[in-house]
Amino acid sequence: MLEQARAAFPGAHVDTAGSVVEAIERGSVGVDIVMLDLGLPGCAGIEALTRMRAAYPEARIVVVSATEERAVILAARQMQVLRLLSRGLGNKEIAQSLRIAKDTVKQHAKAVYAALGVTGRTAERRGIKFDR
Repeated sequence: MLEQARAAFPGAHVDTAGSVVEAIERGSVGVDIVMLDLGLPGCAGIEALTRMRAAYPEARIVVVSATEERAVILAARQMQVLRLLSRGLGNKEIAQSLRIAKDTVKQHAKAVYAALGVTGRTAERRGIKFDR
């Protein structure tokens, strides 16, 4: 993947890290893109994504994975959407926060609600409460 990144961005400085902790400790200034493997040692999934977002708030984060299981790859983004929904944010605010399209937020929310067996409107009526 390193060679593909160098080929895609000629002249760009491309660096690698063996763990999320190592990537954060390097603290590169001016990072524009982070390619994050959710399976990196040290933390995984949503925790890795959250820590990288905190370390590089202005960077665009591209989630990659050695697994081809679509459910595993999308789970992190769906968890982000769920957490923001639970804080009372609307679709437009979530889209802006995650730098994704509003329609993408709707699709992630729909998938989360389907996994929980509820619709957005019936979640509270059925006793499903989110940590706020």
